[in-house]
Amino acid sequence: MYISTRIYIWPRFDFSTINAFVKREGENLIIKESVILLIQGEKRMDVNKAIFIGRLIKDPVNKKLSSGTDVCSAVLATNYSYKDSKTKKMQDKVDFHNLIFWGRLAQIVEKYIKKGDKIYVEGRISTRNWDDKNKVRHYKTEIIVSELIMLGGKKREESNKAVVKEETSIEEIDIDEE
Repeated sequence: MYISTRIYIWPRFDFSTINAFVKREGENLIIKESVILLIQGEKRMDVNKAIFIGRLIKDPVNKKLSSGTDVCSAVLATNYSYKDSKTKKMQDKVDFHNLIFWGRLAQIVEKYIKKGDKIYVEGRISTRNWDDKNKVRHYKTEIIVSELIMLGGKKREESNKAVVKEETSIEEIDIDEE
């Protein structure tokens, strides 16, 4: 069974190796398999992409590294509803996602985004680990954000009337320099 979808082809990728999996119809490609291999030269590229829409649960925390690079961390809450199979009632579930913004995105987040603001982010999933003083291994999964769209904040009727005063807070966060 073919699945019809529109695929945007970037010039740097060579799709000639997957011609057996697709059929061209005008500008559209008809996909025979649900998985597409992206080929860059002779190297196979995997996809690591996460997309979220949610609200920040606290103000972002900013830091400037010794190299001069800005980095910002934040926690995003996303929720969904489902019907409990036992009780037949709707249930709400909230998930929390650790976000990391680098460079110019970190500066934008510091200046414009606060607790409660709704944002759209795209990025890659990254898991880092470290050993504490007791030699216990810890893991932390984060989204390294590459795209940001500000969707709006809480309803703040007074915000249009009041003058906004910028505040900067400095707090230590654990981020490995790469």
